[in-house]
Amino acid sequence: MAVFTVALAALAVGHTAIQRPAAALALALAVPVLVWAASSPGIGLSAAIAVAVAVPTSAGHVWLTPPMLAATGLFAARRLSRWTFTDLAFTAWALWVTLSWWRHSELLIDRKAFFVTGLAPLLFYVWARLSVNERTIRRVLWTLLAAGTIGASTVLYELALGHVVFNDGANYQWAGGNGQLFRPGGVFGGSPAAAISLTMISLATLSLVRDRRRLALSCQAIMLIAIVATYSRAGWVGLLVGIVVVAVMLPYRRWGVILYLVGALALIGYTMKAAFIHTQTYQAGVIRSQNTSTRELFLKVALPLSTDSPEHFLVGRGYKAFQSPTGEHDARFREIDPQLWLVQGGPHNDYMRALLEQGLIGLLLMVAWVFTGLRRGLRARQESAAGSDERLMLAGLTGAVASFAAASVFHDLSHSIPSVTVAALMLGVLVTVASRARE
Repeated sequence: MAVFTVALAALAVGHTAIQRPAAALALALAVPVLVWAASSPGIGLSAAIAVAVAVPTSAGHVWLTPPMLAATGLFAARRLSRWTFTDLAFTAWALWVTLSWWRHSELLIDRKAFFVTGLAPLLFYVWARLSVNERTIRRVLWTLLAAGTIGASTVLYELALGHVVFNDGANYQWAGGNGQLFRPGGVFGGSPAAAISLTMISLATLSLVRDRRRLALSCQAIMLIAIVATYSRAGWVGLLVGIVVVAVMLPYRRWGVILYLVGALALIGYTMKAAFIHTQTYQAGVIRSQNTSTRELFLKVALPLSTDSPEHFLVGRGYKAFQSPTGEHDARFREIDPQLWLVQGGPHNDYMRALLEQGLIGLLLMVAWVFTGLRRGLRARQESAAGSDERLMLAGLTGAVASFAAASVFHDLSHSIPSVTVAALMLGVLVTVASRARE
């Protein structure tokens, strides 16, 4: 397969060199990397994860690199043994999103934009289902932990400097000023995306603590600090829900100690509440009254928009209908302050976004994909031995998917490249591990 990869790459280099020498040179340098990705199971997926998580999404052509690495890695990977209902739901959801984009050319979302934001992140579910097995799972999780730690470090680096480094500062939504708090996003492109992605990565890699305890815990600590530093309430809620799911799935006998510690922390928090609640950090970073009122306005006007016609209710207004300022929108949309929607990019609720963009059919398909995967993880708990590494891995992966499902209530995650990339990867790995546990 390595010879086949070299032959294809050489052909591509020769063809490109005729018209674009610089691109041909870059492609030639990529040949050894692609051969390496095809050399052993899991390497291609691991390399794709490292690029997708640790490299800024704003870097040129990064959007194309992970699919190339992961697809090349399939030469050395096993194939999907059998389809699950979650696989069918994913396939139907991906096709429906593609159809939603294709039917609404008036929104002017070109093919590259659709591939970068729509398909490329979702493909990580496919790569995970085809590449992950007993031999590759640890390598994939360690790569994810390392990449997540690097990503978290970029968040903390921006926090230390007090300004945006890895994104366009002029267009960064969480840059602070005017009474708002600067919320770093690092290589993830935004504060909520950083918090939600790091939450999923942190939960999914909990089982690695048993491999190398100090190293894994140190990485986990860096990610946790970064999650707190983002001041993303969606990420915090997702983290809390994920921890609860992990705790429920793991047999732990010292619940009395846990309840005591939780009670003590709650008492300390209540005692310090009066001194902390009026601080600028708390008001601008946690309460954010203006942001909360905007979310309430979104929910108030979103439902009438989704039910104003049978077509909009069933199939929606089209992919990225609320992020296309140059596109043509229907009259009903223009009546309800379209500029507000265009600036915010959506209703800050991914389930409502799915209903508005892809209609009831799209919403049901998305929910089926996420929640059947979550259900498989919960049910596989019964087939794994208590206290085993497999149980801990299942608990972490299930908690990661649960955190994504919970955070989706508070943010438009399906248009966040890092969030969808990590979520699709989590679902793919979870379904594979859960299916293995039930065999």
